[in-house]
Order: sequence, then C-alpha cells, then structure tokens
Amino acid sequence: MGQLVTLINPGDTYVGSAYFFDKANSGTATSGSTGDGDRFQAGGSNDTVQMIFENSLGIQVGSTVVSTLGGDSGKVDSNSTNNVWIQLSTAPTVAPPGATQVLFEMALTRGASGGVQFGDDANLEDTSAVPEPASLGLLATALTLLPLRRRRQ
Repeated sequence: MGQLVTLINPGDTYVGSAYFFDKANSGTATSGSTGDGDRFQAGGSNDTVQMIFENSLGIQVGSTVVSTLGGDSGKVDSNSTNNVWIQLSTAPTVAPPGATQVLFEMALTRGASGGVQFGDDANLEDTSAVPEPASLGLLATALTLLPLRRRRQ
C-alpha cells in the first residue's frame, strides 16, 4: 500500500512509520476445514515501511529509505512476535535536493509464494516543520507583555 505525498520540502527531515500485525498461523487447510497458512513465506518475506523521494516528473531522487527501527531490525517477519501490533519506523531522513514528492509505502516483500499484510496507523511526518511566523510573533508579544502585567499589580 502506498500514498504519493506532494509539496514536500527538500532539506526537511521526514520520518515514516506504521504498525504491522504478525498473525499467528491457525493451521493449514485440510479436507473439510480452512486454515490461513503461514503469515510469511519461505524465502525471506517481510513487511517494511519505505520512503521513495521523487522529483515533479515522478523520477526517483536519492535512494529508497527502508525502515530500520522496530520489529526485527526494521521489519516484521517470521522471527517477529505473533498476534501483536509492531511499529516500524524509518530513521529521520533529509529530503534530497530536487525532491518535490515522496512515495510513502507499507511494503510486503514476498518470498517464494503467498503472503498477506496486516497494517494500520501509517504516518509520514515532517519533523523539521517550524511554527508559522504569525504564531511566533504572537508568542513573542505575549512573553514581552507578561512582565508588564506583573509590575502593574
């Protein structure tokens, strides 16, 4: 699953995160019953969070950023704890020069065959965002008037 986020700022720092659920295998299908099979297939299937920065033409700028925090070194795989939500996050990453958008993905990398993904609460955050100038001005005015109010009382 992915979303293209536009109007990003080159030089700003972004962090992507999402939660993944590692559902335990309830068994394999047999005659007259159903099972959901293995959550992760042999051959290295896993869940990750990814950020792909692009220019206005949709051409990738810089390398793909893959989650490295949470889970099993930034991924949910067959080694992860079953039946719990696990948060994965990318390291804070500076948007490269020329980037105007980012493709933010909750990615399932499949192994040999099959696989299913359970994900929720995906979040892409610009951690270098600063308050708008009007808010900073209002705060500065309030702080300068505070000592005057104390002197009058």
